[in-house]
Amino acid sequence: MTMGPALLIAHGGPGDAFHDRAFEQLGKRAPRVAYVGAANRDQAAWYLRVSDTLRTRHGARVELARTMVDNPAPARGALEDADLIYLAGGDVQLLATRMRVLGLDAVLRSCHAAGAMLLGISAGAVALGPSWIAFPDDYAGGEDDRVRRFPCVGAFPFAIDCHDEDGDWEELRALLARWALDDPKAAVEAYGIPHGGALEVDARGKLNVLGTPPKRLRLDHGQILE
Repeated sequence: MTMGPALLIAHGGPGDAFHDRAFEQLGKRAPRVAYVGAANRDQAAWYLRVSDTLRTRHGARVELARTMVDNPAPARGALEDADLIYLAGGDVQLLATRMRVLGLDAVLRSCHAAGAMLLGISAGAVALGPSWIAFPDDYAGGEDDRVRRFPCVGAFPFAIDCHDEDGDWEELRALLARWALDDPKAAVEAYGIPHGGALEVDARGKLNVLGTPPKRLRLDHGQILE
């Protein structure tokens, strides 16, 4: 089997051109979609908006992979049956935590390796990277020993941030700075996807820029390079 493609979208809705491109690339009639809403606590309104649009526009059969539960078996089945796994936006840490607690992060990686397409929106895109950053409530910027890096789904080796171009990618820079402290020899590629942009990842891991180009950063042995 070949690894599935992926589309990482900074911001958008299920009826936009990025989504159309993803389903065109998927190329299946009545594709099966597993909707992962952990980042927004499986909110029904979010799920219904996406599922209704994808059903009407692409004939998709959308199933909610419930994550605000103790039993992961139904969500696991939804992921394993899916042609496309859709990760909605919201809270990155909540999404990463629920996927890890339920063991669904490993299931998602396995499904992707077996050919399922991934589509991440905002926090859903960020959480597909290896790590993200958590700040204390009273964080005032700069170095702070309480800033920590937490594991994400890890479908890709590169770090991702979305729609923070107005802040010059402060959180992405903080992630790489913390990473350098955790692992001084680390080499990490990082991409900040702005509003109006997306990154497409093909089956070989090659990146294709769609729309507004991303900010590219690289951590190399403690140095953050632009």
